[in-house]
Amino acid sequence: MPVFVFDSSCLCPFALADRLDTLRRFTEGSERRTTRAVLDEIRAGVTAHPALEGLLHLDWLEAVPIDGLPELIVFSDLRRRFGHGKRDIGEASVLAWAEVHGAVAVLDDQTGRIVAQERRIAYRGTLGILALAIRNGRTTLPEAAVTVDLLRAAGARLPCDGEGFVVWCGEHGLL
Repeated sequence: MPVFVFDSSCLCPFALADRLDTLRRFTEGSERRTTRAVLDEIRAGVTAHPALEGLLHLDWLEAVPIDGLPELIVFSDLRRRFGHGKRDIGEASVLAWAEVHGAVAVLDDQTGRIVAQERRIAYRGTLGILALAIRNGRTTLPEAAVTVDLLRAAGARLPCDGEGFVVWCGEHGLL
């Protein structure tokens, strides 16, 4: 099973939709990590979105640092690629950790996906995680479709709704 390292773009909608238990179940059997930078971004959003607090206390999601020399070198390269503003720090940390440790970055932002492709970093988006959960027998297609709709209602920017999920997966060879 892959090691997943999650960006906030995938974690936050599950928290806002009160579906962290669903994410845990869908990714069971895999090691699940995020970076401290992502948790810092989430922590900064708790005042505006109290439901995010749950992400800071998950016993199944390990926080990993980006403080070793290999991670810092890759992170520095990625920060140059993304730009040096406050945005994308968590995403750059996720991609750096994934690249150095051979993990799968879980992110939904298009720029992050482009960078992952350029650097040949394995990645999946939220819909890819749902499709994998179906293939691994951790959910059904109807439950995944309902989850897509719940995540979209919570603000996830996904390319389809629950009804279009099967077609989208077929177009991307995920089911």
